[in-house]
Amino acid sequence: MKARKDKNRGVEINLNSNESLVFFNWLSNFNDNENAGSYFTVPVEENLLYDLEAVLEKILVETFQDNYIELLDKAKKNVIKNR
Repeated sequence: MKARKDKNRGVEINLNSNESLVFFNWLSNFNDNENAGSYFTVPVEENLLYDLEAVLEKILVETFQDNYIELLDKAKKNVIKNR
C-alpha cells in the first residue's frame, strides 16, 4: 500500500490487487452491518464509505466470480505474508 499527496490532484492511495480485495470485503461487510451508522458523526462519513465500496466494486471482477471466497482467502494470506 502506498499513498501520496499532490497539491493539484489531492490524495492518492494505491492498493495492490490483494489489498483491494481484502479492503473491499471488509468495507462491504461494514456497510452491510445494521449498527454501522452508529460510528458516524455526520452522514457524509457514511456516504464516503459507500462511495469507496462502489468504486472498488466496479473494478474488482473477483467479486462476481464463483470462487470469490477462495480468491478472498488467498488475498488475505498474501497480504499477511507480505506485511
